[in-house]
Amino acid sequence: MKTYKDSLEAEARAKAKVRVLLKQSADGGDVLDTSANNPLGIELQKHWGGDYLIRYSGTLLSCELKANTNDADTTRLRIPVEIHSNLNFRDRASYLRRGHTPGWIYTQRAMLLLYYWELVDHLAVIDLFELQRWTLLPDPTERVPRIERHQLDEFHQPKALYPYYQPNVDQPNDTWLRWVPLRTLQRELHPPPMLCRVSQLYLPGMEAKPFDPHK
Repeated sequence: MKTYKDSLEAEARAKAKVRVLLKQSADGGDVLDTSANNPLGIELQKHWGGDYLIRYSGTLLSCELKANTNDADTTRLRIPVEIHSNLNFRDRASYLRRGHTPGWIYTQRAMLLLYYWELVDHLAVIDLFELQRWTLLPDPTERVPRIERHQLDEFHQPKALYPYYQPNVDQPNDTWLRWVPLRTLQRELHPPPMLCRVSQLYLPGMEAKPFDPHK
C-alpha cells in the first residue's frame, strides 16, 4: 500500500513537469503558486482556488493539479472524482468534533483541472465547472445525477456505473471517490477535455528539472 508521503511526492513530480507548460503558455511566463501554505497563498486559495494562477491571453486562470501513478494503459485512463474528502465515520468522537468534509468536486473553485498520468506522461485539461455540473446535476433525460448512474448486471440487478472506492493509500482521512473513464468525459463534457503528452510540448530549453524528493 502506498503512503500519503508517496502521493505527495507524485504530486510534486507532476508539478515540476506541468509548471513548465504553464510557464511557457502564460503571458510573460508568470506562474503564481497559490498552494503555498503562507498568508498570501491562503488568501489566493479563498478567492481563486487551485494550485496555480496564470494570465493567459489577458485572462486570469486558476488551475488545480491532480496526479495519478497507477494507470498505465492510455486506452483506459480514468479520473477519480473525490466525493468525500473525509467521510469521518470511523470514530464517533471524531465525527462529533469535526463532522464531514466534502470532496473537491463540491468545494474546488479553480477554473481548470489539470490531471496528470505519470506513467504515460499524459495530461488532461478539463473545464472544472463543467465537470462539476456533469457530476452533480441530472441529465435532462434522467432523474439522478450522472455520477449516480446505474446499469443492470448479469442478474438484472442495478449496479453502479461509477462505484465508490477508497484510495489505496495509508492516510488518516476516510476518503471516498468514484472512478470516471476519461472517454466518458470526452464524449459528454462540453467543451471536452483536452489530452496531451507533456514532454512533447516543451519548448527548447524549458525541460522540467529532475525531481529531488529530499528538497
